[in-house]
Amino acid sequence: MDPILKEKQIAFFENCESFYGMNILINAYLSRNKNNFDRHFTTMAFLKFELKNVGVRTSGAKATFRGAIQYYEIGVGEIISLEKKNEKEYHFLEKYSETIYRLSIIKFEEIS
Repeated sequence: MDPILKEKQIAFFENCESFYGMNILINAYLSRNKNNFDRHFTTMAFLKFELKNVGVRTSGAKATFRGAIQYYEIGVGEIISLEKKNEKEYHFLEKYSETIYRLSIIKFEEIS
């Protein structure tokens, strides 16, 4: 794994506790084209729930964002890009095969 990408992942997951109790908004895009996540190549999903916990397990190399009922997982070993857009928005790009990519845009917001 690229050492810079590894450092970005560590920094993100070490800071996740600061987001507990906030809403997590997840836009997930599953595409056959790494460079194009439009409607012609992509299946989309949106989730929103209060973040209770984030955990990374070594068995299966998955990161789990947990709420009271829902959860969302990212394949840590499949991450090929992690971009911090601002203090509360992150973009994860995972590569599952030569033709399957998932972009997860994760935002955190205060509960009002």
